[in-house]
Amino acid sequence: MKDVPPTKKTISQRIFGSLPAAAETIFSKESYVDRLHSPKSAEQDRRGCGEKFIVEGLNILRPVDWKTFLTNYENKKSFIHLLLEYWSSPSMMEEIVRRPIIFIEGGQALKLACLDGVTSVEHLPEN
Repeated sequence: MKDVPPTKKTISQRIFGSLPAAAETIFSKESYVDRLHSPKSAEQDRRGCGEKFIVEGLNILRPVDWKTFLTNYENKKSFIHLLLEYWSSPSMMEEIVRRPIIFIEGGQALKLACLDGVTSVEHLPEN
């Protein structure tokens, strides 16, 4: 992402806006339960790891060095969870009506939808 917005909320909005306008979109962040056996862990270790930040609240300003922030596995994991919280919030209802999302986080598939004016998060079964 170029020109990273100043807050986590505006980053979340930009990411959502960049998703395809399809009947249903799958948003997945790769996750490895055992990071030591991750195919990417060697490269991530070579590049180094940024400092761990507490990711709370959408209106908090993003760290100045967003790229370094994302090099920390815990930061990235927390931010992805923040995306899920925001996208499933009532303030995103209008967007979710037009664009339901299958959100995959930590091996769990969740369907974000809006039914009768209420946003819902449905856990999808594993197949």
